[in-house]
Amino acid sequence: MQLLRTVSDAVLAVRLPDEEAISFQTSDISFTLGRYTPARLGGLKIESGNDNFVLPEDSNALVFQVANKSFVDAQVTMS
Repeated sequence: MQLLRTVSDAVLAVRLPDEEAISFQTSDISFTLGRYTPARLGGLKIESGNDNFVLPEDSNALVFQVANKSFVDAQVTMS
């Protein structure tokens, strides 16, 4: 898992908020990385391989937690 974190950190370090997410897939794992502005979090759909992760449309509580941040990093991992 440390390798996954290292790769994720390196990829996200050069991403701008709200750029299209980037996906990686191996024979054992697929993961998708994205950097988003807090305003985009409500209803955000992140696809990883054949699976999806969707945040609720009404994500006011989540947005409130990150309102003072300029971006939020997201990682969806499927094995």
